[in-house]
Amino acid sequence: MKKLILMRHAQAIFAANDLLRSLSAEGEESCQEQAEHLQAQNQHYDAIVTSPATRTVSTALIVAKALAYPFDQIQTIPTLYNADEKTLLTVIHDLNATWNTVLLIGHNPGLSHLARTLTADDLRDLEPAEIYGISFQARTWIELEAGQGKKEFMI
Repeated sequence: MKKLILMRHAQAIFAANDLLRSLSAEGEESCQEQAEHLQAQNQHYDAIVTSPATRTVSTALIVAKALAYPFDQIQTIPTLYNADEKTLLTVIHDLNATWNTVLLIGHNPGLSHLARTLTADDLRDLEPAEIYGISFQARTWIELEAGQGKKEFMI
């Protein structure tokens, strides 16, 4: 079984350079709250992967701290930056097959489109810092296809 936890980055401030937008104070606070929800689930994460955008990396660091996940093991994947659904699925298919539970931190609209496609759920767009957990009856990430996922939670 594979578990994919999708998280939209927390609220960010406006900046001329989109890649360098940092989290707002509200974003940091909501991210911390969401990280505590994840911690309360006592789920082991084999990997945390994130876009290289400042706001997603900051989100990943806050969550990693709450989960006692080593900062140096967070994987930054350049193609996750503002990735569309197809690109996200390609990244997921390429994940290490030995990882069973992965937290992927990224951007809308691709993240929400991906969640809808994988679960066939009538999901609205994810809000900043919102988390959507999906499970799959699959042995490898390459096996994941549209409609095969089961929504486990949304926080």
